Amino acid sequence: MVFSEFDDIDFQQVLIGSLLGDGSLQRKGFSNPIYSEEHSLSQESYALWKNQFFNFKISYPTRTDLKRKANKTYQQICLFSRATPRLLNYYYRHYPSPERKKVVTREILTKLNPLGIAVWYCDDGSFDYDSNRIILSTDGFSQQENLLIQDFFKTKYDIEFKFSGKRIYCDVRNSTKFLHLIRNSIPQCMKYKIGLDEVRREKSEKRKKEWSKEYNSRLKTKKHKQEYNRKYRIKNREKLLENYRQYYYKNRERLLQQKKESWLSK
Repeated sequence: MVFSEFDDIDFQQVLIGSLLGDGSLQRKGFSNPIYSEEHSLSQESYALWKNQFFNFKISYPTRTDLKRKANKTYQQICLFSRATPRLLNYYYRHYPSPERKKVVTREILTKLNPLGIAVWYCDDGSFDYDSNRIILSTDGFSQQENLLIQDFFKTKYDIEFKFSGKRIYCDVRNSTKFLHLIRNSIPQCMKYKIGLDEVRREKSEKRKKEWSKEYNSRLKTKKHKQEYNRKYRIKNREKLLENYRQYYYKNRERLLQQKKESWLSK
């Protein structure tokens, strides 16, 4: 790892974006922090693209996930640095609390440019091909921090995010503005996250056609039932009225009592 790279603007942006996303800094008993980041092997190209800026070490550890993957063993790609004082400023900025929990602050956000935002989005963002909206998973941050992120994008880029549960998302108009902002900074291997994956697009169009067909079928069935009921009521009007009269006289006392109680409760 070349120390001069720590002063490079692109290095700083990729590092800040990664720390907002999948990257982490830890001391692990050292006086200086170590950077580490793990990805599944399917995102090896993305990890290698990042390492063009980092020039960190690379390993391919085997992991066993006991929770989400039902005790499945799989291989990952890991980027990690050696302990260095050059990362201390980033460590104290992103982990200011005694518990060393990762945070988002206005100071961090104001340091971002489109490259840093693109890296953050590649780490924790996703594109919904069915609705053409982008989602940014901000589960690890508090509601106050999410509001801060929303305010940052609205103030600086006029992009309006909405908060939903544990993440923020944009409508179609604001998603288009966001993707235009980061488009030139996205690596080729992550183009699917900005809606340029033709296979996913075709699957989405197929799903939409199936949903439309099912909806029209249900709507047709509903209209058919409504029309049938209407004709039935017209055809059997006298019979239905007679049934209602018999029911009313048979249950007159109970119906009057219910009406009285309803009136008194108002």
